[in-house]
Amino acid sequence: MSARVIFHIDLNAYYASAAQIKNQELLGKPVVVCRSTRGAVVTTASYEARAYGIFSAMPLSIAYTKCKDLIVVEPDFDFYNTLSQKFYELLFEFSVLVEKASIDECFLDVTETIKNYNKPLNLAVDFQSRILNELGLKSSIGVGPNKFLAKMASDMKKPMGITVLRKREVESKLWPLNIEDMFGIGKKSQSMLKAINVHTIGDLARADKTLLQPIFMNQLDAVLQRVYGDDSKIIEVNNDVKSISASSSLFEGLGDYEDISLLIANHCDDIASKMKKDNMYGLTLSMAISFDDSKVTSKSKRLDDGFKNYQQLLEHGLLLFDEFDFSGEVTYLSLSLSNLKKHEEDEIFNLFNINNQVNSVSDIIEKVNSLFNSEVLTVPSKIKVRDSE
Repeated sequence: MSARVIFHIDLNAYYASAAQIKNQELLGKPVVVCRSTRGAVVTTASYEARAYGIFSAMPLSIAYTKCKDLIVVEPDFDFYNTLSQKFYELLFEFSVLVEKASIDECFLDVTETIKNYNKPLNLAVDFQSRILNELGLKSSIGVGPNKFLAKMASDMKKPMGITVLRKREVESKLWPLNIEDMFGIGKKSQSMLKAINVHTIGDLARADKTLLQPIFMNQLDAVLQRVYGDDSKIIEVNNDVKSISASSSLFEGLGDYEDISLLIANHCDDIASKMKKDNMYGLTLSMAISFDDSKVTSKSKRLDDGFKNYQQLLEHGLLLFDEFDFSGEVTYLSLSLSNLKKHEEDEIFNLFNINNQVNSVSDIIEKVNSLFNSEVLTVPSKIKVRDSE
C-alpha cells in the first residue's frame, strides 16, 4: 500500500490579507484587524505590522505604541467567508478529500492527484500559485504522510513557504523544535513539561513515561506517536450533512472576553452563511470548549422555532459561553447547529408575520427583487421624496 500524501494549507495572516485585498490602498501597509474599541485586542496583523512586533492577541493600545502609522480595520465576516468559499472551491478542483480545519486552513489528501505530476512539489507550487494569482492570498503549504507532519511542516516557513516533512526527517527537523511549536501541546501542558525539563520535542521523545503520564493522561500514547511522526487521524469529509459547525483549535489561548466574543461571532457568521446557502435552520445550538487544554466540555440550547439567522446564533452563542466556568484561556472552541430543517418557501415570504425570523427584511427584499428582476421592494430610507412645488 502506497503512503498517503497529505497537504496542510494555511492562508497567511488571512483577515489582514483579506482586508488588503478588499481595499488595495492598504497593500504594503501595517494593518491589524480588530474592533476599534476600548480594551480591544488584535485579531490578525499583516506581515508589515508584524515587522513592528505586533501580533495576534496583543492589546490594541500596545500595538499603537509600536507603530504610530498602524491602520485598524473592523472585521468584515461576510467578505472573509465569501473569499474563503472561493478558496475551498479552488481546492475541490484538485481533490474531493478536503477537511476544513477553519476559515483559513485545511487538510487535503492528494495521494491520487499527485500521480498526475512529475514531482510532488510541482503540485504544491501549482496550489500556491493559483491561490495567489486568482485570490490574491499568500499561503504556506506543508506536505507529509499524515495530518500531523503536514501541519507541522506548514508552520516551518511563512509566508509563502512550501515544506516537506518525511518520517525519516522527524529526528533531524522536528525534534530540535521548542515544545511550544508542537501542534496540540497547549500552554498548560507546556508549563508542566518545562517543569520536568522537557523544552524541545526531542526532550519529549526521550522523557520518562512515568513523568509524562500525569500530564497527558489517556492521551499520552497518541502524543508520543506524533512525536515519532505517526498520526492515525484520517481526512474527515462529511458529505452527509447532519449538522453545521465551525471550530478553532488555538495555539495561543484566548483569555480576553472581547477576543473570545469576536471568535464566537466569526463562527456564528460562518454557520449563518452555510444555513443561508443550503436554505436550512437548526433546532439545537451546541458549544464545546476547552480551557488550558483541559477536558473539552459542552453545553447546548434548543429553540422550538429554531435558530434561523446570525443574530439568534450570536445572542445564544454568547449566552452559552456565559454558562461555562470561565477559568484560564480558551484553547479550543466549537459551535454546532444540529437537528437541521429545510425552510418552507411560503414561510420565507410571509412578509406580514411580525415573528418571521427566517430571513431579515433585507434578505426578503433582495430575494423578491431578484425574482422579479426589478426593484419592486425597497426600504423607506431609500425613497426619494420630491419637494412640493
